[in-house]
Amino acid sequence: MEGKLQFIGRLDTRVVGSQYYEAKIRPGDVLHFDRNPGNEFDENAIEARNEKGRVTGHLPRHHSIFLAPLLDEGWIFLKGTAGQAIKRNEIPVGLDVFVTDKGQVMLAPGIKDDDKDLVHAMIAAFFRDCDRYSSGTVRNMAGRFKGLTGENVLPQSILLSRLLHWKVKEIAAKEIDKFHEIIKSRLKNFKCGEFLSYSNLGLIPLFSDESDSGEYILLKEALSLGTFDVTEVSQSGQVPRLKVHNRGTRPVLILAGEELVGAKQNRVVNITVIIPALTQVIIPVSCVEQSRWDYKSDKFSAGRRAAAGLRSQLSRDVRASVRRGGEYDGDQGAVWEAVSYMHSCLGTQSPTKAMNDAYAGVEERLGKFTENLDCPKGAVGVAVFINGCITAIEAFDSPEVLEKLWSPLIESYAVDALMAEEIKRSEDKTAVDRTPEDNISADKTYTTHNEQYKAFLKKIENGLEPPVETPGSGFDVGIDGEDISGSASFDSGRLIHLTAMMERSGREKRRRHYEESEGIIIE
Repeated sequence: MEGKLQFIGRLDTRVVGSQYYEAKIRPGDVLHFDRNPGNEFDENAIEARNEKGRVTGHLPRHHSIFLAPLLDEGWIFLKGTAGQAIKRNEIPVGLDVFVTDKGQVMLAPGIKDDDKDLVHAMIAAFFRDCDRYSSGTVRNMAGRFKGLTGENVLPQSILLSRLLHWKVKEIAAKEIDKFHEIIKSRLKNFKCGEFLSYSNLGLIPLFSDESDSGEYILLKEALSLGTFDVTEVSQSGQVPRLKVHNRGTRPVLILAGEELVGAKQNRVVNITVIIPALTQVIIPVSCVEQSRWDYKSDKFSAGRRAAAGLRSQLSRDVRASVRRGGEYDGDQGAVWEAVSYMHSCLGTQSPTKAMNDAYAGVEERLGKFTENLDCPKGAVGVAVFINGCITAIEAFDSPEVLEKLWSPLIESYAVDALMAEEIKRSEDKTAVDRTPEDNISADKTYTTHNEQYKAFLKKIENGLEPPVETPGSGFDVGIDGEDISGSASFDSGRLIHLTAMMERSGREKRRRHYEESEGIIIE
């Protein structure tokens, strides 16, 4: 290959048809790619060759259809590295794409009157400058270009649009330090207000000079406008997935733990997501109504906010799923167990084992908390204490958002407070050697609220994980420490929501309390 080669990105693809060739591919093998225009099955065929020049397979048609014309023009050069086979006769390959001197024209095209050339000029301009934007912005543009096909655009346009997905990962990797610094700066910037309390639930209001309201609206607001729908993904439905359709002109924020009521069964959202305007997105959810799978309504409505104990557990399980390379999935069995535990603690019942019924059963008691704990004016968040022990920190990007979410937020922590109260009463009766502090997992080294709060901030800083893309737009930075879990959610580089929760003292204790309350004999 004459002249210089400029690396412009990587495509995640695979080599197929390896069963038809004697030369085999091993993980780590370097592969080269050549055109085979005489292939009787595919005129765009691109062969994969090992370092000895022997054919080992070919690229799939959905990639060769736009890569072949560019290879024929001498505009690009391809080189790949084989990964570990997941499916038989399909070898994953990281395909490095290089532009030749001759191919530089596709990165800086001239402006012509032809529609395809105009579209390519726009795509090429964004591709050249995408390092100036946040990964969320680049991902949104990549999503808009996703539907481009050879029928309406040039092959070089399709290539650059596909490479934007790789650009998102590269930009996100550079953003790790930036994301972490933003979180640490926000934590450092918090100023504590006067301690508030009702019953066994206490709050330290958090104020910030960095508050800045985003363009998004909240789930209940979007549903009330009639421009936002949440439905099952299909008529038959899928338990861990729902479809959201934002027909409005503003993004919509859905918080982790928000309940969606109706359709085939009630769910809670697994991870905080931002749904861009005029888009449809599939979001990850968990069932909180175990014994129903029939339509109550075509669409979902907004329900409660899951208690901190359930959200903490779900957050930990979701992080574990993502680290394994999976989706944002929780442990469904553990969620059902947590809902059953909630009912047993609160003394509530539900024919469908619905979390919503547990809240309804203690509605009057929850109302006492919201009546006696007013939203502190100007606060962006709160540090939450139950039985004098820190349980969580939750904060938003502006006082206006906290004020709108205040009632469901207080209700969610009040449920934890009521459960802790019931556990203590039960333990007093059975003389079990446990304390409320055991159930909240507080560090007894710290005695005052401020000491606990400062120690909790340190745990958040030490538990920050790399950012990962979320459904919709934005990124999520996991918080996963020895005894805390949570997340910080970003959109277009802005921190919009942070929540971190102490974990309870283990599923075995929860299971024991549940079994004892149900009269199950424990050996």
